[in-house]
Amino acid sequence: MSEAQQEPAPPTTKGIRQILATLPSGAPGVPLDDAELALYLRNHYNTDAEKERRERHRVRDDMYRDGGCGEMTRLVNEIFETEKVKEKRRKLVKYTRYSNPLKQIVGEMSTVYSEPAARSVGGDQGNEKRFKDVCDALMIDEVLDHANRMLNLHRAVLLGPRVRRDEDDVPSLVIDIVTPANAIAVVHPNDSTLVVAWIIRQEYKSFRTEWVRKPVWQLWSRQEAVLLDESFHPVLNIPHELGMNPWLALTFSAEAIPGFWPGEEGEDLVAGRLMVWLSDLLGTKETKSATKMPMFSGDTSNMPREQALDTELPIQAPEGVSVTTTDMAMDTSMFRDQGDHVLGRNGQGYGLSLAALTHQGVQSADAREAMKEPLRQLRRRQIKTFRRGEPVLFTISSRVLAKNASDAPALQFQVLTYGVDFGEPQVLLSEAERLANFEKRRAMGLDNTVDMYIREVNPDADEREAWKAIQRNVTIETARVLLMRALQAISGSPRENMPGEGPATGPPPAVNDQVNPTSEAAPALASAVA
Repeated sequence: MSEAQQEPAPPTTKGIRQILATLPSGAPGVPLDDAELALYLRNHYNTDAEKERRERHRVRDDMYRDGGCGEMTRLVNEIFETEKVKEKRRKLVKYTRYSNPLKQIVGEMSTVYSEPAARSVGGDQGNEKRFKDVCDALMIDEVLDHANRMLNLHRAVLLGPRVRRDEDDVPSLVIDIVTPANAIAVVHPNDSTLVVAWIIRQEYKSFRTEWVRKPVWQLWSRQEAVLLDESFHPVLNIPHELGMNPWLALTFSAEAIPGFWPGEEGEDLVAGRLMVWLSDLLGTKETKSATKMPMFSGDTSNMPREQALDTELPIQAPEGVSVTTTDMAMDTSMFRDQGDHVLGRNGQGYGLSLAALTHQGVQSADAREAMKEPLRQLRRRQIKTFRRGEPVLFTISSRVLAKNASDAPALQFQVLTYGVDFGEPQVLLSEAERLANFEKRRAMGLDNTVDMYIREVNPDADEREAWKAIQRNVTIETARVLLMRALQAISGSPRENMPGEGPATGPPPAVNDQVNPTSEAAPALASAVA
């Protein structure tokens, strides 16, 4: 378990208007007014390049959720020439999205939170319990598992803890996950690698309030939040007094990138998704069009008109007219092969072979583990990012709760000494292999039956419930062995062959000696449970 000591960041005295007014020499300039702030943001962050970047990531979000029909329609319109051909292909777009390699590859890469992580924040038991209760209510592993997927999809993601109050005004902690499709990084005027504020897209709905300028953006700095309209003009200033920016940025980059965003990393997944989709579309179109066309030769003037060309109805043709057929179908395997080729090449870039993506063959456990080793290396690199990010995330959460949920002491916790132990994914083994490994690990003192019961039999049981279940099993099996000894004595079978029993050391019990399976037949175990 790693530990990280969290020191509270001192609050800054500079607002975003003062920071953005910094002169090229580094000297402070006159703070920007509202009009100057709006002009600054429009000039630098409402550009065509910035809009195109957000649109790229919007397409990724859409495709991850099995959407993207608009993007696929655009591709069809771009690569096919005649309008008649385009129209036929467009009709099949929404019906051929049954294979989504983008979502599959992202899911295969995102295993940091496939098993629950163990966390601690230090302090007394009360502090730890409040932290655990908040995490349980938040479903933190599920939330961070989604963040892991979005980080692999976009290469950068923002996490923002906030307090949400329900219809009864009961506060709770939630964590918003914002992708680059809805976020803008505001960098320092003299240092493009230093992010000084985040602009987040936000939708507001109101029935009675008629906004002169409707807010659609939120600008967050270390000192304040500013609501902005569509043209980035300030609508409302809200000091948050947290002493730190409430948005945590996660990225895999080890060094600062000018403008923060990692360029077009990940567009290979989008291209792979579109190419597989196109192959499926063309294959489906050719499957629909596959037919054997009848060809008539001879005098057809007396032939009945508008006959249905159906395999269940014969065609009426007059004498002298011959009918032959021409196969109009083509081999659709070429489209399947192309789709598999794209899928395999796409996966290889992330340590996934085509066999792993299509679950081909039945390999041994060692072979499966060797196949998954590139993914395990990728997981270890991702863990470094989340190991650094989790302490900051919960420090922000603690401050947000203290500021916005002071009326709920059960939600208050402090991050004193943070530690996290990420759960390891289970290796896929047969039951015989799992039991053999468990017996070896138990003999070495690396595992025990109680943990095995919770892990394999009843994950919802606690330690005491597991003890009781094991005691019951041992009690019943002890009774069975004693009863079988009496049965073996009657049949004359040697008692040494009894399963689970060594050589006999005394006379067998009488046939009438019965053992109640629910009795306390294991006093040592019973005392241990008590």
